[in-house]
Amino acid sequence: MSSVSGRNGLVDKKRKAAFILAHEGLAGLARLLWDAICVRAQAKILLPFVYIDPRSCKAKVISSQKRRGLFIDCGSNLGQGFTYFCKHYSLKLYDYILIEPNPNCLLQLTELRAKLSGNIQIIGEAASTNVGEVQFYGLTEGGRGETSELGSTLSHHNSKFYVTDEKSAIRVRTFSLSDLIKSRHLHYASIVLKLDIEGAEYDVLDDMIVNKAHLYVDRAYVEFHSQYMSEPMRSLYRVREKKIMHRLRQDGVRFRLWV
Repeated sequence: MSSVSGRNGLVDKKRKAAFILAHEGLAGLARLLWDAICVRAQAKILLPFVYIDPRSCKAKVISSQKRRGLFIDCGSNLGQGFTYFCKHYSLKLYDYILIEPNPNCLLQLTELRAKLSGNIQIIGEAASTNVGEVQFYGLTEGGRGETSELGSTLSHHNSKFYVTDEKSAIRVRTFSLSDLIKSRHLHYASIVLKLDIEGAEYDVLDDMIVNKAHLYVDRAYVEFHSQYMSEPMRSLYRVREKKIMHRLRQDGVRFRLWV
């Protein structure tokens, strides 16, 4: 969920509209409006599930000998999603892993953790398909600052709204989310995943499916980012979305579109 609001939000919207008008014309602006309508609709659809899902997960945790659940928050930024979800997936029953590769966000996440009572781990790396290092983009583009929630390991993740500045990218470490899930599921009765990693979710989810790590996830809240990409990437990634969602649901993963 975006943290941009008020006057900054209005400036951000004007900047996006001007960029799209210059590169895609009126048709691009129409698609932007339609995408905004769809996001609002998704948010309304998601809301009741955020209340319903934790109840069934809680029952599973309580009835298990392990007595604990795990919530993995990929793309924690400054803790917006974590603050939202921990009201529903209680720290009394769930341990949390906050994953955020942007080094400019880690101090605030650490301060947030210090204020709460619970088992909260912070991983300052990017959820990926393997261990390594990659470029991290989007910390200066778009005018949102170094703690922008638009940071991504995918250079074209937000190409609908700005041109990536390769010179401002930084290097970040990566780890395999599949390996993390497969190693942790032995210790927890339930695993819940929130995945908001600005376009990198496609490769990560495909890798989870190949490695069968998705089978250990009870609930998955995923934001896809094809709507923020320019063509032809937008259409190509939309096809991948449909395949991923179909496979997750086919394999019994309770999948929710996160916004």
